[in-house]
Amino acid sequence: MDDNLFDKDRIKAAQFLNAAEAGAIQAGLNPKQREKVNQYVIDQRNKYVNAAWAAGSGRFDKKAPAYIELIQEMNQVKTNLSNLANQQKAVAENQQQYLDDFQSDRISKANYDPNSPSVLMDVYTGNADLQIDESGNLMFGKDGQFKKYSDIADYTLKATDTANTVLNVADKLAASRYRVPNASLKLQKNRIKSIIDKGGRKSLLSLIQDDLLPGFGDIEIPQELYKPENYSNLKNFFLSTLDNALDDVNNSLPQNPKFIQKTSPTPTQSNPSKIGGKTQQERAAIVKAAGDLLKTGKTQGVNEYKFTYKGSNDTNAQKYILTVDDNKNLMFRINTPGSEFVPISQEDLIKELGFSPTEGMTASEKIEYYKNKKS
Repeated sequence: MDDNLFDKDRIKAAQFLNAAEAGAIQAGLNPKQREKVNQYVIDQRNKYVNAAWAAGSGRFDKKAPAYIELIQEMNQVKTNLSNLANQQKAVAENQQQYLDDFQSDRISKANYDPNSPSVLMDVYTGNADLQIDESGNLMFGKDGQFKKYSDIADYTLKATDTANTVLNVADKLAASRYRVPNASLKLQKNRIKSIIDKGGRKSLLSLIQDDLLPGFGDIEIPQELYKPENYSNLKNFFLSTLDNALDDVNNSLPQNPKFIQKTSPTPTQSNPSKIGGKTQQERAAIVKAAGDLLKTGKTQGVNEYKFTYKGSNDTNAQKYILTVDDNKNLMFRINTPGSEFVPISQEDLIKELGFSPTEGMTASEKIEYYKNKKS
């Protein structure tokens, strides 16, 4: 987001509204733009008069192609002028709503995406150049780059409803007396994911850039993810960060004593307790394999490291894939179609390897860090 452009628009809005209150500016198009509209209207009316005169001159049979073309030209002029009038009205009506939203701090900074910045403030304050195409479409732009008004009229408000939903989940979780079961927490995470999917890219950008979620302003997000074609990666980064935060909140809560008494194995039980669907031995195997990945740096395929965990017998064998993702986190997933990568527990990394790789390091830096730790 370009803060400089946002601040400049604040100044433009204030100047325009002050001038409007003083009666120096009218709503809608500025005088210079109205002159272009008037000239277009005159040209269109001349076309209509000329076509009407030729059609009524008696020179053409009413079934002749030339006569039909003249009638079509007259009808097209009517359509063009109607289109122009509707767009002028839309500009005047939308102008007031946009400036009100801006002054009321409802406009999202997502509109200042460097990859597709909004020019609406220039349009509504008379700072944009105007052209009118043959069909009567208002076109605004600068430096010779023009777009139809209908293509730029939409803008994004802050995603406050979505943010409130996320915050409600976090607040309820923090207010819980005991740790929430993984299944219940996963349902809440899936609920948030569905809302993010429904809101789309602009809504997600608002959550990240409008300071609607505490802490996100301190997270460094690679600029590459902001490109429209990388929206899926940006969404996964956001959801992964949010999921980890919810996990941290939940893990900070004490476990329900009744649950511990009910589910904890007795010393005579042969099966170890499971955490997150994984036995302690299986989790340890995943982390140790991750240590091998960091130590050697060797991968199989595209930045992937594969290994097979075997339980008490071969029938319990489970294949896994490990990776260091673009965000420099150790991730793992089951080697089956449709499975998703999830972060390796920091607690397990510390327990099994004796340290937690420093966040922000590149994969090569993490490998070097691991080697130094071992030495």
